[in-house]
Amino acid sequence: MLWNDSHVTFDLTAFAARVRERTDVWHALELTWSTGPIHPNYGKAVTTADFEGLYWIAQITIWETGETELETFRKSDLLVVSKHYQLGTVAEVDDVIAEFAALVGEGKVPAAAFTYTEPAAGT
Repeated sequence: MLWNDSHVTFDLTAFAARVRERTDVWHALELTWSTGPIHPNYGKAVTTADFEGLYWIAQITIWETGETELETFRKSDLLVVSKHYQLGTVAEVDDVIAEFAALVGEGKVPAAAFTYTEPAAGT
């Protein structure tokens, strides 16, 4: 797919606010979390939210173009779940967050996600 990002400017400050609004969810899932600053990243601004718990490590990365990556790692079995999104509105951030919460809370892998298992050390 050809990408022309000149017409999309995604409100990255809204992303951090939406993550903060779900403090109760992150607490219930036993995840610590932080949001990063907005970086210019070679002219295409980007920000992240990082999560870590007893069983999961994850990062959601979002660019001003609406491109979004959900990258997760389950510590118990070395399962990696990754999904790319192309968001058109800030409201769609809620869908990414909901899919991430369902993955951690219920083990529900998002549709169209890429999954694989890291080989154990020494194998």
